[in-house]
Amino acid sequence: YNTFVEQGQDEDFNKNAFDLKIEKAPFYATPRKPAIHHTMGGLKINTHAQVIDVEGHIIEGLYAAGEVAGGIHAGNRLGGNALADIFTFGRIAGQSAVTK
Repeated sequence: YNTFVEQGQDEDFNKNAFDLKIEKAPFYATPRKPAIHHTMGGLKINTHAQVIDVEGHIIEGLYAAGEVAGGIHAGNRLGGNALADIFTFGRIAGQSAVTK
C-alpha cells in the first residue's frame, strides 16, 4: 500500500491512492463487506408524519419517520443529514400518534 501512496496510484483497484502512508505499528484490520445503507424513496408523509396514500389521502393511524419516509431529501441525501429528519419526524410521529 505504501508503494501505491508513493506512486500516487493504487494499481490493484485502479484508483488514486490515498496520500497517507501506514508506518507506525501496531496495525489492525477488520473484514468489511459492501452493503446498502440508504435508498432514496419511501412512504410519502405530511408535516404530522402521517403516511399519505397514492391518491393523496391520509392513512389513519399510520405514521412514518426516518429512512422509511421518503421525499424529505428530494433527489439527493447528504450523509449525516438523515439524523435530523429521524429525530424531527420521529418526535412528530410520536406526538401525532398520542393525540389520536
